Order: sequence, then C-alpha cells, then structure tokens
Amino acid sequence: MISLVLTIPGEIGVLTKFGLYTGLRGEEIAYVHNTQICDKLFGCNCSKLHVVENNSGYSVIIINRTVGQKHCYFTIVSTKLWLDFRALPNVEYDQRKVAHGLLKSMTDGKVLFMDLRKFHYNVLCRSELKESGAEVLEGRAKSVSASGNIYKILHLY
Repeated sequence: MISLVLTIPGEIGVLTKFGLYTGLRGEEIAYVHNTQICDKLFGCNCSKLHVVENNSGYSVIIINRTVGQKHCYFTIVSTKLWLDFRALPNVEYDQRKVAHGLLKSMTDGKVLFMDLRKFHYNVLCRSELKESGAEVLEGRAKSVSASGNIYKILHLY
C-alpha cells in the first residue's frame, strides 16, 4: 500500500508524501504550511517554525504547537520534500479531502489520509527511536519528556 502512496504525482503527491513521512495530523500539516519560519535556529520562544537543515539532506522542523490535549513538537523530513511542500499553493482541508479520496480509491478503501500518521508511527516504533522516540514525534509525550528527547533526536540526526 505504501508503494501506491509514493507513486501519486503532482501537488497531491507532495501532500500525501509529506503526511506519510512526517506523521502530522491534517490540521498540523496546514499549520506547518501556513506558519512563517523564524530566522533564529534555537533559543527563541516565538510562535513561528524553526527549521534546522543539515548536509545529509534532512530538515528538522520544530513546531511546538499544542491544541487542547494534542501536542506537536517537531518532525524530520527530507529537505527536498520540505521545500516542495512549502512551495505548494494551498494545503487546507479541501486538498486533504482530495488526497483522502484518492488514497481511498487507489487502495479499495484500505488506506485513508489519516492512516498515513499510523503508518509513520508504526515504522518509527520499529526504528532506533523505539516507542519513546515515536511518542515524542507523534506528540503523545509529556512536554518535559519531549524537550529532552528533541535534543536526543537532534543529536542522532
């Protein structure tokens, strides 16, 4: 099923790949697309995104967003996909709805847009990050734990 997700072309393809590789919720995807990027890397408590790029082709996007009981601390994604995603003209609900319908039709109803988050989590749990790192990336950890793990993950990165 994942191989089908990776074959989707165009803007919807970029959106679905970003959803798969980041594990962000739909609203978080829109937030990350629409929020300005701060020019300071660390030590800033502003509400903008903070992006750290490295020479291996990956970017860490520090989000630090909380809505109700849902937390989103950061995500790691290839820099190329990050730049392609930020270049999209719009990633609001309507675009996610189109991606949802396309995934559903391509997989005979077996994969929906929100399933991309579950795939991401399951892959992370089987990686070096284990469940505790996956919990942080998925926004399920307590903030004290998350802040410590952000630096641990950035060190591995």
